[in-house]
Amino acid sequence: MARISKLLDDQVVLIATEGLKKIGNSGLVARKLQAIISSKKHGITKTAEFYSTTKSSIIKWIKDLKQESLAALEVQAGRGRKRLITNDQELEIRKWISQRIAT
Repeated sequence: MARISKLLDDQVVLIATEGLKKIGNSGLVARKLQAIISSKKHGITKTAEFYSTTKSSIIKWIKDLKQESLAALEVQAGRGRKRLITNDQELEIRKWISQRIAT
């Protein structure tokens, strides 16, 4: 039997369960909520292995849910690949392409 984390109490699991009911079973936030719920029964280490993530990620999700809300589990702005061109450059390229197509 897995050791139960002091961080993971019944209130956090209840919040995760209610949040999962609200948003459904698909999406990244739902996956994080399912991992939190699974951690209560199976332990953080086994859950991290099953969801192919790290223990520290699951612990961070638990802390975010406990201290903030479901919104804290969403992907934050600024993540991902940065654009290679600016909006002005994109507009210029679109104008150039439309001129080439028109002729």
